[in-house]
Amino acid sequence: MNYKETLMMPSNFSYVTDEEMEYLDGGKPITLDMNSDYLSRKKCTAKAEWLLTYGYCNNMDVKDVAKEIFGHAVAAFYGTTLAIMYPAFADTFNDIASHGWDGIQLEDKKDSRAWLFDICWVAPVGLP
Repeated sequence: MNYKETLMMPSNFSYVTDEEMEYLDGGKPITLDMNSDYLSRKKCTAKAEWLLTYGYCNNMDVKDVAKEIFGHAVAAFYGTTLAIMYPAFADTFNDIASHGWDGIQLEDKKDSRAWLFDICWVAPVGLP
């Protein structure tokens, strides 16, 4: 069936931009400057809470965001050493370490290397 009529929008209709829709649908990506403070799980958790409060990383929970921040910092500061100590993970550590100083790029979903961030989170690396 085809109808050829004028579509009437309600009087309270408002146009939503792509940026506004992104905010409604999920969080926005962000790049954090690398900082040695992110070697602290407590500081990573506080930063993750702040990010979620202000609309970043909405499709992740606080712990996942904190783990990713911490894992990037561990790889940036200790990546070369860890690659030697754990050759099975060397490629991943080296990849993260090589980009680590460009900043920590957080998307609105878990990173494909979340398994490594989980390992870093429980390992005795960094500060409490």
